[in-house]
Amino acid sequence: MKQLLARPRLTLAAWLGFLGFVDLLTHVPLPPGGASRIPHLDKIAHFGSYFVLALLGAVRLAAYERILHTRKLVLWGVFYALYGVIDELTQPWTGRTADVDDWLADAFGIAAATWFAFIWLRRTRLSEPGEGVATDDAAGE
Repeated sequence: MKQLLARPRLTLAAWLGFLGFVDLLTHVPLPPGGASRIPHLDKIAHFGSYFVLALLGAVRLAAYERILHTRKLVLWGVFYALYGVIDELTQPWTGRTADVDDWLADAFGIAAATWFAFIWLRRTRLSEPGEGVATDDAAGE
């Protein structure tokens, strides 16, 4: 993981690529009868895609900043949630439907990824020995 974090441009490219991929997937018109036979599969896909997006974002931040603050992870989570709102509101332009439940699945994915990233980054040493993810209290903010 440290090798990946040493390549911030690669983490940025992965994050931007996945952001574009999510945008593309949610705006491609569904084929006729395109609803899944698996109940709530779309909610699982929304949760998973926003989980991966937020997690890639945390890795990108870690690669650029070396020490992350809780506040930054939460602010990025809010950004992803707002992006999810815009994503849902623009889907009708391509013949899809906006769904509050889809956005809630997005938000739960974001929250889970943010929590996971915080725990993972806190337990891993991403910078100099003795340093890890700084909490707002430890950073004096």
